[in-house]
Amino acid sequence: MKILERYLLKESFKPFIGALGVFTSLFLIDMIISKLSLIIQKKLSFMTVLSLFGYNLPAMVALTIPMAILFASIMTFGKLSIDNELTAIKSCGISVYRLLRPLYLLVILFSCGMLYFNHIILPDSNYNSRDLLIHIAYRNPISNIKTGVFNKNQNISDLVIYAGGKDERYLRDVIIYNKGQRETFQIVSAKYGEIDLANNGNDLIAKLYDGEIHEKSLKNPSTYRVVKFKTFNFNIFGSTGDSNLRHTLSDREMNTRVMMQKIGENAKIILTADSLREIYHQKLEKMEHGRAYDATTTKMLQQESKSRKHREYNYAYWVEIHKKNALAFACIVFLFLGVPVGLMAKSSGVGAAFGFSMVVFVLYHSMLLGGEELADRGYVAPWLAMWLSNIVLIILGIFLTWKSRRDTNAFDSVRFKVRKFFQKIVKSKGSQI
Repeated sequence: MKILERYLLKESFKPFIGALGVFTSLFLIDMIISKLSLIIQKKLSFMTVLSLFGYNLPAMVALTIPMAILFASIMTFGKLSIDNELTAIKSCGISVYRLLRPLYLLVILFSCGMLYFNHIILPDSNYNSRDLLIHIAYRNPISNIKTGVFNKNQNISDLVIYAGGKDERYLRDVIIYNKGQRETFQIVSAKYGEIDLANNGNDLIAKLYDGEIHEKSLKNPSTYRVVKFKTFNFNIFGSTGDSNLRHTLSDREMNTRVMMQKIGENAKIILTADSLREIYHQKLEKMEHGRAYDATTTKMLQQESKSRKHREYNYAYWVEIHKKNALAFACIVFLFLGVPVGLMAKSSGVGAAFGFSMVVFVLYHSMLLGGEELADRGYVAPWLAMWLSNIVLIILGIFLTWKSRRDTNAFDSVRFKVRKFFQKIVKSKGSQI
């Protein structure tokens, strides 16, 4: 490797590490602020807080690494230009873009590593993060209960809890509505009670005192039973009940292999639903209006809804797969954009590089989020929604590279046109006066 090529790699390394640390720290600070009330309310231990931030760190790094590459390339080549090192290189008949081959090769290898990171490591960390948050939610459980209202948790769909009042330890005038997966509907009332964790934090138990259990059979409504108790342990949530604290995987928590399996399963369901919908549609064409017609219409609409729902699932899976690929490829895109920007901006200032990097990344991330929303609803193809931001920046990078190779400064041209535009406005207003 030539001396100049090694020099460029060395000069790029320092701002990359610095930017990675700064951008990741900003994300961590934002997370600390957002989770501060949770940490205080739940009285989390230092190790629990450390685990929470550790599980969220890979998601931050997946975003901050492309940002750091953009920042480092602008800083490095801005310094190269401002210190007249670019002029010295050109005077020797050497093209600066020829010296970039080792840097591009390194970033391509880095991008391949990010593919593995995004598809394998990131989903596991996302799962562990949400799983930990669910367990944290049941620490100091009474703090989750609001008095005077019916408390319903999305993770406990069968239970509704009411409390007339509470203090740090006890709930007063407790009522629990329990539909459950059983053949009876149950209402448990108590003068007071406490909610605590059991089974190493995997179960959530309500210890109730001085109350009654009212049970009604769903199969035989005339059957009604009342049981009075002095103490009663009611399993609200956990491994000993119908629910489990381990949550189901979302698309962000699945690796690509699992998502592809889901896509295949959903494709079969969609094919079956579409076939049945067509059969019902053909039957309707031969039927007259009546009860049978209405029943067949309902069945057709159910199959149509089923097909649409599983298509949306597949849209979400494809979006997540393409997003992971696009974010990994963004490392190459941001280097390709940052080099001509640094050469043309002619500034080695941290503020200019940081400002431009933030503007570009905000636009990039906004396009990514907007595309994800449109693709999830089926308005745009998932691949286009996730890759559009990369395509736009690649085109911009090609344009700026062409400008820099011709020794023309696109930024100076824009500034000149803006200045000329405002001068015309000032002159026109002066002539009117």
